[in-house]
This record gives sequence, C-alpha cells and structure tokens, in this order.
Amino acid sequence: MVAAAGIVAADLRNQLFNQSIFMQEIKFQIKGMHCTSCAFLIEENLKGQPGIIQVKVNHSGQNGEVIYDENSTSESAIFQRVREAGDYQAEKI
Repeated sequence: MVAAAGIVAADLRNQLFNQSIFMQEIKFQIKGMHCTSCAFLIEENLKGQPGIIQVKVNHSGQNGEVIYDENSTSESAIFQRVREAGDYQAEKI
C-alpha cells in the first residue's frame, strides 16, 4: 500500500513538473453544510472539474481548500461547482 502511494505521488510530481501548471491555493468558508455527507458531496463535485489538483472539505470547520491549475479553472468556477453540489455558498477566506 505504501509503495503504491509513493508511485502515485511520484507520477503526480512528474506530471506537475512536465507541464506548465500554475498552481494556486484557495481557502473558503462554506455555508449550508449539515453533515459529513455534504462535505463529501462537495469534494466529489469539485474533483470532477478540470484543473483541480487537490480538494479538502471540512464539515466541522465549515470550510474548504482547493489547489488548482489557474490555466484550467478559476476561483469563480470552483465556487460555481460548490453551489452546483447543493444548497451551498462559498466565500473566500
């Protein structure tokens, strides 16, 4: 399991260095989450968007964090995906 994780991390690192990726990080507050299933739903909706590299959504903290390629997506597109996941609103911290 650990070896597989190392291979995946190495592949991601190679992809990042072999492409012109301009990574950005955005942290935001999310209104409307009621349970951990809400956080999971938002995460899954964001992971389906091109340019998303990493997603973390925390129900108890009512917040999210996304690392993305600014050449492939934008903050407004990320916030739109949060809204599309349900009755949620995202606001940059």
